[in-house]
Amino acid sequence: MKKFFILVFIMGMCYFTLEGFWRGWTNIVMLFIGGLCGGLIGLLDEYPQHFNLKIWQQTLIAWLVILVIEYSSGMLLNVWLGLGIWDYSSMPANFVDTLWNLAGQLAALEAFR
Repeated sequence: MKKFFILVFIMGMCYFTLEGFWRGWTNIVMLFIGGLCGGLIGLLDEYPQHFNLKIWQQTLIAWLVILVIEYSSGMLLNVWLGLGIWDYSSMPANFVDTLWNLAGQLAALEAFR
């Protein structure tokens, strides 16, 4: 367990630092989100006797772990709590806005049917 928390801290600091350099600023929450992603992905090779996964399987699981954590934290922190840590509303292919727009259009079609 100690090894896991050390991995979470190191991966969180790496993510936090890289995002700070890349975007010019970051939020302390990214330390925990990046660390959790890195820690969980690091567990994929921890028990090879139980989980003998090929590299493409580990990559797919890692992608899903990051997707779920990033989406969940984005919905919680940005949408529900309104902290405004990330704002991709002006960017093309914004997934959540695209889904809401599609749902609204389908609802409007159904209403006029």
